[in-house]
Parts: sequence; structure tokens; C-alpha cells
Amino acid sequence: MTKSETISSVKTDPAKDLLIQENTMLRDALNAISDGFVVFDADDVVIAFNKKHQELFPSLAPSLKIGVAYKDLLRAQAESGQIEVARGREEEWVQEWAERHQVADGTPREQIFANGKIMRLNEYRTSFGASWLFERISPT
Repeated sequence: MTKSETISSVKTDPAKDLLIQENTMLRDALNAISDGFVVFDADDVVIAFNKKHQELFPSLAPSLKIGVAYKDLLRAQAESGQIEVARGREEEWVQEWAERHQVADGTPREQIFANGKIMRLNEYRTSFGASWLFERISPT
């Protein structure tokens, strides 16, 4: 039996193949969004994010991974020194943003960075308790 015959004789699971295809399409769609995008599960743990979010926050790259808690990302951002109003009060800032995150009603929020750029953020809750957010950084 040749190698190609062996490969073609391996049975595949159509449901698994469909799941892989849908996951790939979802990942491509997330990466096509021009804003930063992150999805958290009902326990506020990262379950998906796009490349734009990584580009917007390069200092968070080591922290931004599937399975990381929302508060841990906030803490990393506060400790990076990029958030002027968080300097010297990092844990208080983390608590403030974590509380606002619990509402996640789509109300726009802004965060000014130390370099003068402004992040505009919208967060939403899903019917099953997860949340997702869009982020856009001003070009200033």
C-alpha cells in the first residue's frame, strides 16, 4: 500500500471536519475586523482574540493568551505604565475597570494612554454570560 492510499483510507469524522472548518472561518473573520476584539467566557477568561488587538497592545503580548483572566490582562496593562491614570494606583484602577466590565452594556468608554492616544472601548454581554469587546485607538 502506498503512502497516499494509506492516507486516503483513514476515516475522517464529518462532524469534526465541520467543526475545524467553522473554527477556521471564525478565526479568519475575527482577524478581518479592523478593531481590536477579545471574547471572554462567563468566568471572564479569554477564549478568543484577533491580531488587531495584539497590534494595539504589543506590551500585552506575553500576557494575552487563551485562558488568561480579564483582571490579569488589566493588571498587566496597568503595570506596563501605558495608562497614566493607573500609575501609583494600579490595583484600584484594575478594580474600577473590572467593575465596569461586569456591566458590559455597550456604553462607549475611553482610556487615555501615556502617549496621548485614546482607546475607545465598547463591551457587550452575550445571553450565556460571556462578554466581548471592541477597541479602537485614535491615530494621535
